[in-house]
Amino acid sequence: MGDVVSLNDRLDFFEKRPLFGRKITVPYIKTNELIAKLQQLGADVTPVKTGIINPIIIPEFADKVRAADWIVFTSKNGVRSFFYNLELAGADIRLIANARFAVVGKATEKELAKHHINADIIPAEQTGKGLAGELSSYMGGNDEIKVCIFSAKEASPDLEAGLKEICELEKIDAYVNEQAYESIPESIGNMVSEAVFTSASNVERFFHMLPENAYVKTAYSIGEKTTAALEQHNVREIVQADDSSYEALVDKISYKDAFKD
Repeated sequence: MGDVVSLNDRLDFFEKRPLFGRKITVPYIKTNELIAKLQQLGADVTPVKTGIINPIIIPEFADKVRAADWIVFTSKNGVRSFFYNLELAGADIRLIANARFAVVGKATEKELAKHHINADIIPAEQTGKGLAGELSSYMGGNDEIKVCIFSAKEASPDLEAGLKEICELEKIDAYVNEQAYESIPESIGNMVSEAVFTSASNVERFFHMLPENAYVKTAYSIGEKTTAALEQHNVREIVQADDSSYEALVDKISYKDAFKD
């Protein structure tokens, strides 16, 4: 009798998880905490690999960063590529002892903290435009301040546009986001009930992989550019996170579940 009660208790726990029974598709480049969190909350997650991140070996890396007053990261991958190149250069953290650091959002902040560096700037508006606005307030009219941006080769120009007239700016291609040529799972079919998108490139690649007449019923977007990309495709409903973080995405997904019919 006791074993039956114990089993029932465990089943009851699983069924009471907030996303239990929800089938959620997550296009991704690298397995991340978003997928793990959705699974922990009970979702039946179908990961779809859409890309591969490869770091770029940066010529004259040490010379570029040694003179930097600010080092700016637009993603976790920029941080990873930076330290990859720091190691390749045979250097260590002393190379950048005089630099200050700015990051675009919370996930990038956490990645930088793994290297025992605290970000000096994390913008309230977690976009390239928001970061440019906050960085500009530190320039004090000194256009000789050197800023190095480590970002994707195909990165949005918003951050550069906001800084190029007020400082000595160098945009460094730190990594490349390449297409992953994998088949989409047959279980997805022509109607994706819910899908979560963390970048515009993931949107484009995911829809390129789908059958021509397929559509997404509800898409969750991490930010404005991802939303703009989704608006160009067959999506019935778009729900945008309040800020550009995995936590905010999960909040939106859970909130929708709380008010479903």
